[in-house]
Amino acid sequence: MNKDRLVFTVSDVNFDLFAKRLVMDSVPDFTWTDADGAAALEANLASTTVGGYSFNFWGSTPTPIFTQTGYRFFKSSNTTNVGSPLAAKDSPALFEPTGAAFRLRSLVRVDNTELLLNGQGFRLQFAGKGDGTCEAPSGGDPADYTDVTGATIIAFNDDAPADNDALTANIEDPTDGALTIVNQTYEEVNNATNTVAAIPVNQAGKWDFSLKDNGMKPGTAYCFRLIKDKGALLNTYKFYPQIVLKSTVSINEVYPSSTTAAGDWVEFYNNTTSTSPLVGWKLYYVENTIDLGGTENTVWTGQAGDKINAMSTFTVTPSLNLNGAQSYHLKLRDNAGLLVNQVQWPVLSESQSFARITDGHPSLFEIDPTPTKNYANHITTEAIKINEVAYGALGVEFVEIYNTSAISTQTLGNYALRNSTASAGGLTFKFTRKIYPQNYTVIDFSSISDDGKSYADIFGPPGLASAGDFLALENSTGSTVDNVTWQSGTYYTRYNYKAQQVSADNPAPADSATSIGRRPNEGDDTGNDNSDFASTASTTIASQNNGAGTAVANTLKYPVNTAAPQFLARKFPITIILGEASKSGGSAGGADNLVFTRTGGDADLRSPHIYRLGDIGFNLDSLSEQTTVQTGFSFNDQDGYPLVSSTTYKIILNTDTGTKSAPQINPASATYEDAVHTVTASTSAPLRINDATRSGAIKLDISNNSPAGFNNVELCTTTFKALKSDLTAMLTSEAKNLFDAIMLVRDSTSAGTYGIYEPAIDVSTIAHIPLADISLDAAGLSTFTVLSPDLLSASIPAASTRTFYAVFETTKNASTQSPNVFRVRFDPASVVIRDSPSDLVQDFTASAEVTTDSITIIAPAKAPPGTAWPYVLPGTAAVVAMVDYYTYGGDTVPKISSTVYLPCTDGYLRAVLSSGTLKWEYKTVPLSPIRTSPLIRLEGDDIYLYFANDNGDVYKLRDDETSAALIWTKALGVIIKSNIMDISVSTVVYFGADDKKVYCLAKADGAACSGWTNASAITAAISGAMSIDDRDTINLGWIGLEDGKVVALKTADGTSPTDFLTGGAIKSSPYLDAKVADTNNVLFFTSSDGKLYARVSSNLSNTPAGWTDYDTASPIYTSPFMDFISAKKYFFFGNDAGNVHKVSTNGVSEAGWPFKADKAVRSSPAWVPGSFVGIAEDYVYFGCDDGYIYGIDAATGKHRDGWPVATGGAVRTDLSIDTDYRTLTVGSADGKVYLLNIGP
Repeated sequence: MNKDRLVFTVSDVNFDLFAKRLVMDSVPDFTWTDADGAAALEANLASTTVGGYSFNFWGSTPTPIFTQTGYRFFKSSNTTNVGSPLAAKDSPALFEPTGAAFRLRSLVRVDNTELLLNGQGFRLQFAGKGDGTCEAPSGGDPADYTDVTGATIIAFNDDAPADNDALTANIEDPTDGALTIVNQTYEEVNNATNTVAAIPVNQAGKWDFSLKDNGMKPGTAYCFRLIKDKGALLNTYKFYPQIVLKSTVSINEVYPSSTTAAGDWVEFYNNTTSTSPLVGWKLYYVENTIDLGGTENTVWTGQAGDKINAMSTFTVTPSLNLNGAQSYHLKLRDNAGLLVNQVQWPVLSESQSFARITDGHPSLFEIDPTPTKNYANHITTEAIKINEVAYGALGVEFVEIYNTSAISTQTLGNYALRNSTASAGGLTFKFTRKIYPQNYTVIDFSSISDDGKSYADIFGPPGLASAGDFLALENSTGSTVDNVTWQSGTYYTRYNYKAQQVSADNPAPADSATSIGRRPNEGDDTGNDNSDFASTASTTIASQNNGAGTAVANTLKYPVNTAAPQFLARKFPITIILGEASKSGGSAGGADNLVFTRTGGDADLRSPHIYRLGDIGFNLDSLSEQTTVQTGFSFNDQDGYPLVSSTTYKIILNTDTGTKSAPQINPASATYEDAVHTVTASTSAPLRINDATRSGAIKLDISNNSPAGFNNVELCTTTFKALKSDLTAMLTSEAKNLFDAIMLVRDSTSAGTYGIYEPAIDVSTIAHIPLADISLDAAGLSTFTVLSPDLLSASIPAASTRTFYAVFETTKNASTQSPNVFRVRFDPASVVIRDSPSDLVQDFTASAEVTTDSITIIAPAKAPPGTAWPYVLPGTAAVVAMVDYYTYGGDTVPKISSTVYLPCTDGYLRAVLSSGTLKWEYKTVPLSPIRTSPLIRLEGDDIYLYFANDNGDVYKLRDDETSAALIWTKALGVIIKSNIMDISVSTVVYFGADDKKVYCLAKADGAACSGWTNASAITAAISGAMSIDDRDTINLGWIGLEDGKVVALKTADGTSPTDFLTGGAIKSSPYLDAKVADTNNVLFFTSSDGKLYARVSSNLSNTPAGWTDYDTASPIYTSPFMDFISAKKYFFFGNDAGNVHKVSTNGVSEAGWPFKADKAVRSSPAWVPGSFVGIAEDYVYFGCDDGYIYGIDAATGKHRDGWPVATGGAVRTDLSIDTDYRTLTVGSADGKVYLLNIGP
């Protein structure tokens, strides 16, 4: 029944009956044809069908579909059985030219419907393959397929059995996968019929043809096919059996690539088992193709004694220089002048030969970039096999090589791989690898050859061609020890004797979506690529192809089995759980390994790396979780090479039970980094600390030296020693008298000054020893234990440094204890850091052990009694500019309480009473940080305040005691950090801004001063305040710029008569020595170039007599402050080196100075005469980045008792001195404003 068609009977308007056929060609297409011979079946019907039509099926008997499939050649046995095989299943046979008999057993698969008993006869045909293929022979003898008879050159052979006897099955018979084979008959004449049994659907019949050499030509390939007994072809031919009568002598390899005749050579090969004399034989060189022919130039003649031994080579040197750059040919004739063999080479490059793919191969050649003069082209005795090939996209390609030996470890020294592209380009991929018994090595897309070439350099930018290519594996002599060819369509990579690319014999599958691998066992090699290789269900790199993935699955816990980015530290764990015990614990036959294949990052000349699990510490009989620790730079693979730092690898886990392997774990990817981290310790405590404060005694810097984005490291533990001033160990009881707690604190990266311990800001405590737990051993040693190293506070991100402090919190009466002095010793080598996320302890380089100087605990100066100072600002607000104050002296007007005015970074100006409580606060609109000091002026009966903010708004407020009243605001739209200045009796104010301008505004209404200009000398933003001398004979102001310039301006119109350029930005304010009104008064100013300058104020190009610029060698951001009372005047200023200098007006440092603070000094020192505050000594006060407010003797530089006073953050603002109240006031980065007593 044909299910693809319908036959309709129809009648037309003339009552004639017709038949039509409707055939479905393809869904949904149909074809109409006549089924009636285009004539009416019957004319003038007596009656018509109702509706005018009818239809019916015409039945058809289903027929079998035949496919010629497997075959095998055997020696004849003169029985219904066969002798030994002549070749592998489905493989061409090489036959000695002896006229001998042989057998061909061939299969025909039956599909669609059963072949009934005696249902079909078949005829055996043969053809000379010639230059074509078995499917389409060309130029052979016979040229077309011809029935085999008793008289043809391949003839039926009359053996003892009778024709059509039932054959006897043999264990070596051909097969067709798992199909059932139905044995049929022995045949010595055509036809062959299934006379023994019917052949069911999806089974194959097998016939045994008895044949003989009846004039076959040496070196010729013959193809066989079966056809139906009436001459029709079978439906499909999967295989064509081939047999080749060996040439007695063939041209085996030609090297025509030398520049001289002496360098060229031609190698013959004796294909037979007997010696062949060569005397009188001649080799001819024809400078043309075989097809076109030409003059035969004799280039060699065999001499007496020349002979070629059985299965051996004989090499001759032609007398003429052969031209490898042209496709010419050679002819070999015997001593009778008969043509024995001829070979035409393709265009070759220097150092290339044209060689048979195996010695004496009957039909196939290749371009060989490693000629094998006097060596075998191909040897079969080595145990090394190409076992699996992935030829897809370049980034997944690999070649797996297998050692079939069960006992010998092989070192493949100077071996090489090549494909068609490499061979044509004269290249090979040279490599050296170790390969254990019944185990693997791999070359893949990431590999680099021994001579420094990449995989793509050798095999071509796309890599192996999936549609058709080959791989040859060569030993150190250049002989091929194994090869595989895959092919689809006309993607040919092999050559024939005419240098034409032709189909290979029985190629392996092409276009596999995964890989092709040997079957049915690892390394099996019958010589038939189609039988030996099959497409794999999935790649099995460095693992068995057969039984792949059928064992119980393993678990890879670390590195994590994920394609997401992950990183392996210098030391990293490997954690696995085996699903089944291994076959052999890593010895012969056990493919239990980890494979690291480079996929990115730095180059790795030895990728991929294969590690046998047993070699790296795993017990392959244990099914429990196992972890081994590896150090990547010494983590040597089976070839002795480690991983490479900053290289990304794909990680594959394989295990093998012998007959099956676990599912391959292969998505894991990780980048290895062998960074050695750095741990550095330094002392950070001032020599004096206060009662009831926290001070950082040791600064610990931990640098994660891995590249950015890699793993964090985590601080786990460290130790320290608490010592007395004489370096003897402190007792636990003594430590408890001094400290309420000892802690390890991380420096804040989001607030404060990084690198300086600030108690109010650096609050992330990662290890804490409370009073009750303080315990020192006999050496004064104690340990910080970080309870949660995984927390961010204990982590150091890659490519960064994090700072930690050993912090000692003193008791409220520590200064009264004996001893009240201590020292701390810290050895960075005691630190323990680990990798996150593996939690494995890592290596680091430690700095030297450090010991602090003696640290004395003092009772600090206090705020006036009965006050609430320090004043705590709300939220994250801070004061970063000098505060100012008004002190009520009992006058009738203005009756305003003594007040400190605080410019705050949250955009508020706050008025705080002298008691330390808030009086009022004024909100700027819009809110914008205030970084300028308020200017306070008594105008009439009221107190007015002038200030500006980052939004560029200038304000004038009036203090109404309970609130502030806005008088005016001036919007300039530019950041203002320069303090507003005036002369108290003047009607205008001056200040600089970030827009490279100095402004002059009227106090009355904020209007711009009439006639004021913007001087061209102002060339940069301005941070410092203007120093003004508005006396009639002077009328100048001076201001510093951030480009290092000091500019003089006329106070009347803003024009600049003079300026001077320093070597660094100026962010301080000049100081004018102006006791008398003199145009030659000296202007003193500092610069971030580290110098104190003095210049004549009226002409800044002039240096005062006797003055030398004073160089501190460290940036200066503080303004100079002069002792204007002493007989000899001095300037005080600080720099970033933490030094406070005392320098005379002729530029000479006072003896015993500078004073050394612990950190940078950016708070301008304020000199306070003792007589102003009711004491005998003059003192200099300043803030420091170490969080302390210092008071030092202006004469000696010694600490004042009770000083320094600790705050919770860096103190960078200038101090405000109130000599009436005998206090100083200053803001700290801890968000507080401190008011301290400086009187008696």
